[in-house]
Amino acid sequence: MRNTIYETGPESNMNKRLESKYRSAPDKPGVYLMKDGAGRVIYVGKAKSLKKRLPAYLAKELAAKTRSLMKRVAGLELILASSELEALVLEGNLIKKFRPRYNVYWRDDKSFPFLRLSTDEEFPALAVSRQPGVGRARYFGPFVRVRMKEMLALISKYFAVRHCKSFRRYRQGRPCLNYQIKRCLAPCAGKVTQREYAREVERLVLFLTGHNEQLCRELTARMKRDAVAEEYERAARLRDLLAALASFTERQRVVQEKDIDQDVLALAEESRGRCLQVFFVREGKLCGEYHVFFERKIEAADGGLAAFISQFYAGIAYLPPRIICDRVPEDRAGLEKWLTEKRGARLVISAPRSGRARPLLKMAAENAAFHLSRRLSAQLQGKELAGKLRQALSLKEAPGQLEAFDISHTGGDEAVASMVVFRDGQPDKKLYRRYKLKFPADRDDYAMMREVLGRRFRRLVAGEGEIPDLLLVDGGRGHLELASTLLASFGLEKINVIALAKKEEVIYRRGRDSALKLAADSPVLLYLRRVRDEAHRFAQAFHHLRRKKTYKR
Repeated sequence: MRNTIYETGPESNMNKRLESKYRSAPDKPGVYLMKDGAGRVIYVGKAKSLKKRLPAYLAKELAAKTRSLMKRVAGLELILASSELEALVLEGNLIKKFRPRYNVYWRDDKSFPFLRLSTDEEFPALAVSRQPGVGRARYFGPFVRVRMKEMLALISKYFAVRHCKSFRRYRQGRPCLNYQIKRCLAPCAGKVTQREYAREVERLVLFLTGHNEQLCRELTARMKRDAVAEEYERAARLRDLLAALASFTERQRVVQEKDIDQDVLALAEESRGRCLQVFFVREGKLCGEYHVFFERKIEAADGGLAAFISQFYAGIAYLPPRIICDRVPEDRAGLEKWLTEKRGARLVISAPRSGRARPLLKMAAENAAFHLSRRLSAQLQGKELAGKLRQALSLKEAPGQLEAFDISHTGGDEAVASMVVFRDGQPDKKLYRRYKLKFPADRDDYAMMREVLGRRFRRLVAGEGEIPDLLLVDGGRGHLELASTLLASFGLEKINVIALAKKEEVIYRRGRDSALKLAADSPVLLYLRRVRDEAHRFAQAFHHLRRKKTYKR
């Protein structure tokens, strides 16, 4: 049974009383919630032994992220658990409930999208769903790294199945545009019989389930018949569909002879980090992948595999009957019991040493090692780049985190702003922010920049988010002076700030009269331009979205 042991109130950061709480924790499994001075939960963690885990946060040498966390901690709450598995599950649930700022990996729900084909309608419709198993329908997926709008557009190009949410047969007026461009058979207007529509649905199901050979044979026969009957337009459409299927089949990899649903997990480890790779196998075919990095040390004997399974699958809508791992997770029996209850049918977790699953595990392990190697290489290059930034800009320390801001509007209308964050030379999109400007002055970029910077600095002073090492604003000396004045007014003078002029491509620095002109091929200039352009892209994308919504009204 879980029970709260104690909770400190808003106190001065890491005073003697709070420090004693860390050192006197019980030698039992449980979850700990770290809170800031306002009582907000900013981090949730779990431990097999709270007594052994919590004192580690008092060490003199901590990672940069952990140091930033401990500067803000003013309260601590412990929840005991009856087992480590219960602590694992509780940790995932609390993270999804409180969405703590420092739990960057687990606070999203990871509910991957599926394609939903209704089965309770006379003319089935295809749609995107994140809750498989709801209603009478057939589901295909998950689609992990796919833009679902583009996926639907591609499918509708070759399979004329309706996507509309509301459907009325023989409605008044002409069918919608999708019928005119041959992306729907328009059953609403009686343009197709139920039998003909069912054939189109059958072809779509064959495509989505990977049975492309049978589909290709059927389409080839139809194409030849249409060509003989001089129905050249229909024959050409089938020819294009066959070409698309051939391309898709080349990319699709059959990994099991039997139509089996299972997930495959493999972990790659190095001293500087870990990467866990997940393969989604549906009906014997590899249909998607997902990988996640662990930047902090995980003390579990299985490398954190049990923690990943409990937190990852807590938010997954569809659970396969089998999960294959490259090592046995801690408390496998407990995990199986919990996931079986969640699935509503038996779920098995196995770590086979031989058999048909070994090639799958080997492939997953190779992918995990590749992603980890590329990640660590990029981090190393980023640190080298930070050193060059410090030297070129005459900074006291190498900047690890860089924030850039940009404004986008059309004559002052639908004015928005963006903030992008780069860590060690790479974008950290989890920290990106978009701003809808509340008081945009007509064509006054300075007023807009003042608003967005003021909103950002106000949050930093309130303790929300990590303080950046360097700020980059798009503009000239005037924008630099504006940012410098605002930093001083908020008491953030220690933050370095520069401005990058777009046309001249020169850098303005605080306290320097002359602009810095770097060589066109300078790695520092190329990096700063990359950051600025990313902020511009992000702002423009948000502005176009806002403008599109306005025009639709």
